[in-house]
Amino acid sequence: MQVLTYVDAAKRFAEADAESKSGSAPRMPDSPRVSQALRRSSLHKAVEKGDIEAVKSMLAEESDVNATRYGGMTPLHFAAAGGDTGIFRMLMEAGARPDLKNNGGMTPLHLAAYSNRIDIVNMLIDAGADVHVTNYGRKTSSQLAVDKCHVDVAKILSEAESG
Repeated sequence: MQVLTYVDAAKRFAEADAESKSGSAPRMPDSPRVSQALRRSSLHKAVEKGDIEAVKSMLAEESDVNATRYGGMTPLHFAAAGGDTGIFRMLMEAGARPDLKNNGGMTPLHLAAYSNRIDIVNMLIDAGADVHVTNYGRKTSSQLAVDKCHVDVAKILSEAESG
């Protein structure tokens, strides 16, 4: 039996979504609701691809930076897990909320710790992310880092927890 991490599952959902929209879908009617949904979808995809110019453009068009998709994942969740550091900064400057949980109870800090993203972990701590919050498995970001043997991230988070 194959065990998927939450990040792996989110990526598989994204791939399945992309395949289902490979151009054979009928044109959707123009409406504010459809337009907002497409913008939300596009921002997530631009973050996943690391397309900094597309992200800039969508943020300038006031795309909802905290919109959820793929199991409650925000664009910041994707950027924290494996995206571009510059895009991560842009999302934070645009008002992305660092303590939003996805459907698994994971915050961007959990995903950054799990993915060994020291730079992102430091930025989230500096932005005031709650280092004590637990996911639905009752694990803090520090505990996830320890579980994955990410020693440097675990040390940073442990210091933040005690400070």
